[in-house]
Amino acid sequence: MTALDKLSQIIPPDQALANKALATALQQITNISSLNLPRLANAVSNVQTNFGLPLVNAQKTAVDPAVANNISNKLGIGSGVNGTLTINDSMGIAAGIVVTSAFNNVVTLVNSMDLSNLANIYTDMTATANGSYGPAAGPITIIAGPAAGTYDNINAAFSGQEANANGGTGGTGLIPSVNSNVIPNIIAVYPGQITSINTNWNSMMTQLNHEKTVQKSASIDFANLTPDSNPPIYSFVLSLPQYGQDTAANGAFQYLESVADLTDLTGQTLVAALRQGQSNIATTGIATTSNVPVNPNPPPPEATLTKSQYPYPLPPTT
Repeated sequence: MTALDKLSQIIPPDQALANKALATALQQITNISSLNLPRLANAVSNVQTNFGLPLVNAQKTAVDPAVANNISNKLGIGSGVNGTLTINDSMGIAAGIVVTSAFNNVVTLVNSMDLSNLANIYTDMTATANGSYGPAAGPITIIAGPAAGTYDNINAAFSGQEANANGGTGGTGLIPSVNSNVIPNIIAVYPGQITSINTNWNSMMTQLNHEKTVQKSASIDFANLTPDSNPPIYSFVLSLPQYGQDTAANGAFQYLESVADLTDLTGQTLVAALRQGQSNIATTGIATTSNVPVNPNPPPPEATLTKSQYPYPLPPTT
C-alpha cells in the first residue's frame, strides 16, 4: 500500500492527494533532505502553482479516469500486476507463452480421437493430386470412402462440380465430403474434444492479436528493422545486467532465459550476464535509482529461473 493509500484512510481523499502532490513537488528540489530552512523557504517561494487552473485543482485522483481509459484503450491492458504491460504482451510467442501449452493440449486431444476417416480422405487427396487415381484430365476413380466415384477431371474430383458431365458416375467430391461428412461426424462423436481444441486455438490467436496490438502501439515494426545494426545490439548486450534485475514472473530475466539456447556458449553467456545483475543488487544493496517504488503492492510473483546459487546441486548418487 502506498503512502497515498494509507493517508487517504486517515484524512479525506482530496486532502491526501493534495499532500501527496505537495510531497512529490518538493522532491523535485535538489538535495531537499539536506537543505536548511531559509534555503528551503527560498526554493518553495519560487515554486509554480496551479492558480487559474480550476479543472486541475478540482482533481481528486492522481490520474483522471478519462485519461486513464484513453491510455488503456490505446495501449491495451497487460497481463502484469494491475494490468501493466509485460514483455510477454509484446513478444511472448517467441518464448512459447500460451502457444506451447496450447499446441501440447491440441496434440493430446487429437491423439485421443479416432481420425482414421479424416486420414483416409487426405490420403485420397494426395493420391488424386499425384495422379495415382488417374491423369489430371481424367477420368479419375476414387474406389472407397465418402467421395467414391468416377470424376471427369481433377477439378471435379476435388470440388464435385461437373462430376459426371462427360459420363463420369460422379460423387460429392473430396473437399465437400470432408466438410459435409467427415468433419461433422467427428464433431458429433467427440464434442468435448472439439470444444477444447477450438478453445486452445482461440487462445493462440488471442495472444497473437494482442501482441500485434501492443507492438503497433509501441511503433515496433519487425518487418522494417535495420539488420545487423551494431548500436542496438551493443546497447542490448550492455543492458543485460539491468534486465537481470527483473526477476518477476513474465519479466525480462525469465523471457530472455527462455529464448536463450543453453546448449551453447552464447546462450549460457547471456544468462551469466543476467545473473550479474542479481549479483550487483546483492553486493551493493541498490536495485534502482528511481524514486518510484520498486515493488508494487501486492508484488508480482517471482519467476522460476535456472539454479545459480552456491553450493551447487550435487549430482544424484547411484
